Amino acid sequence: VTHVRPVAAARRWHAAGRQLLKPNSVSDLLACTQLLVHLQVTSPGRVAGHAASAGGLTLAAALNAAPELFSAVVLEAPLVDWAGAMPQAAADHVLAQHETDEWGDPVQQPLVADMVARMCPYSNLQAGAAYPAVLATAGLLDTRVPFWMPVKYVAKLRTLQQGAAMPAEDLQQEQRVLQAGQHLQQ
Repeated sequence: VTHVRPVAAARRWHAAGRQLLKPNSVSDLLACTQLLVHLQVTSPGRVAGHAASAGGLTLAAALNAAPELFSAVVLEAPLVDWAGAMPQAAADHVLAQHETDEWGDPVQQPLVADMVARMCPYSNLQAGAAYPAVLATAGLLDTRVPFWMPVKYVAKLRTLQQGAAMPAEDLQQEQRVLQAGQHLQQ
């Protein structure tokens, strides 16, 4: 079990994974996973990951960086369209002070905006990558991670799966879900 950069561990350690240093969280998760492989506790393609909300961003970004390490990933209400959500939330003043302290402000800080773009799981899904099985859940009334975010992520992931063609009826159903979600958000 890996818990990447928890506040309870040490304030300085946690601070080294905040704002512009947020990518350190992904590097830590990958380093822990690779250490388990090196120690022969597991092997590539035999690691399962589980994360929720903002932790889903870390795990999904790690999945983009090294999909071959994982066999399955569970993302509960994951913040996977960070690049799409953060600037709008900051512009609408939805982000609480503790969130801008943790993540930075991509609207006011161009370096944060660049980091968000480089780390965003949705934006950085790769065509042709062999992603493992992914279960992403969403909460219809979740106020922090809108339900359409995991739906959008899964739809893109499915279309990019190596050698997998998404049936037209599945794509149409996902588009209807996204449209319904956008209607509910208004």
